[in-house]
Amino acid sequence: MSDILSMNAASQNRLKEIVLPMLYSLLSSKESESKAGGLNILGSFCGLSYDFSTVKINQNLAFL
Repeated sequence: MSDILSMNAASQNRLKEIVLPMLYSLLSSKESESKAGGLNILGSFCGLSYDFSTVKINQNLAFL
């Protein structure tokens, strides 16, 4: 059981290492299409089925 938990934790850490910087880059981009792509990816992780590619995003998204 502990092997499965450690594999799960390792997979989650690896996913965070890859996905979080990519999402940050997409969401903080100046291009509306990149922001929409980042929102679509983030939404898919959260179970949201809304397609943001049809939305024109004019504001810059700021992250602390």
